[in-house]
Amino acid sequence: MAKLSNDNNKKIITILQKDNSHISHITYNEFNVGNEGIIFNNKIGADTIINEVVSRSASELNGEICTGESERYRLFFIMSFQKYNTCKSYCWPGSSSFKSGYWSLC
Repeated sequence: MAKLSNDNNKKIITILQKDNSHISHITYNEFNVGNEGIIFNNKIGADTIINEVVSRSASELNGEICTGESERYRLFFIMSFQKYNTCKSYCWPGSSSFKSGYWSLC
C-alpha cells in the first residue's frame, strides 16, 4: 500500500506497508511519470519495493524516478504487456537494469 501526494510540482509515492520480510508490493492500474518526475518515500524502511503495473496500457516514463535522499533499498518495476518510453534521467543510488518486462533499480 502506498499514498500519492504532490510537493512543489513533484509527485511523491509514500510507502505505507511492508511485510515481515521487509518487502512492500504495490500494484498500479497505471504508472506514468511526467516531466516533473516522481520520488519514492520509503519512510517505513522496506528493503525491497515491488511496483507492479497490472494494466495492458502503455506506461509513459518521461521524468526522473528518485528513491529519496540517501536511502538504500531495491526498487523493482514489473510492467508486463507494456510499451515503455525511456526515462530522461534517474536519481537513485546504485545501478539499474531492464530485462524481459522487469526493471530493477538496485
